[in-house]
This record gives sequence, structure tokens and C-alpha cells, in this order.
Amino acid sequence: MEKPPSPTLMENASIHANLEELPIAEVSWLESKLKPKTVHARYPFKGKPLLWITCAFRSLGDALFGYDQGIVAGLLVNLVFLSRFFSKYGGADGTSENIDPSIIGILVTYLQVSAALGSLIAGSLGNIIGRKRYIRLGSFIYFTAAFI
Repeated sequence: MEKPPSPTLMENASIHANLEELPIAEVSWLESKLKPKTVHARYPFKGKPLLWITCAFRSLGDALFGYDQGIVAGLLVNLVFLSRFFSKYGGADGTSENIDPSIIGILVTYLQVSAALGSLIAGSLGNIIGRKRYIRLGSFIYFTAAFI
């Protein structure tokens, strides 16, 4: 089965000319009242200042991720944390000496695995639900987990 030939340049021009001759629909009263008269920029900055501010906030996110890693490292030597959460695994005395190293490794790995999974699905999920909604969802999950 052969493919039909593509339209030539002249045929394309005639198609566009026919589209321009179509009547323009009238604007309804409601649409004229709700449609904004002017459009303002969403951001107070443009160009390079916007780029620098965006980079600054992005690097702040990386700094907070490093801070979270430091929190996990601090928890591994916290006597109250070890006696509360690792009492079944040998940490009832508040030290990590009797705890199986694989259990401590699992605790440290959770942060890294969750970051890896989040980065793998971030792009595709952002395309599906939109970048802003995805950032809001991630912020909500992060805030809720930090609150708990």
C-alpha cells in the first residue's frame, strides 16, 4: 500500500489561505469580563537575575539533602534513638556496639534509595502531572515526613 503524496508548497499555502477566511467567533460577555486586560510577568525577575535566584534555591535543596544525611549520621550515635528503635536488635543499652551492622546499613540506605527512586521518577511524573504540582506534592510529602 503506497502512501499518498504529501501536499506541495502551493497546496499548503491554499489550505492556510482558506483557514484565514473562516469567520472569527464572537467573544461572549462572560469571557470579555473574565479575560484579563493585561498580562503581568509571574516572576519579579527576568533574565540573569532569575537564573541566579533559581540556581541559589536549587543549591539550597542540595544543602538540605546533605543536612538530612548528617541527621541520619547523628542518629546512629544518639543513645535515646538507639534504645528506642533498636532495642529488639541489641541496642537496648543505647549503644550501637551490639546492633547488627546490616541493620544500621539498612537505616543509612533508606535515605539514599529514596533519593535515587525519586530522581528516577521525577522527570516522567513531572511531565504527567505538571512540574508545579509535582514540586508541591514533593514538598508536602517532605514536610509531612519531617513533621512525623
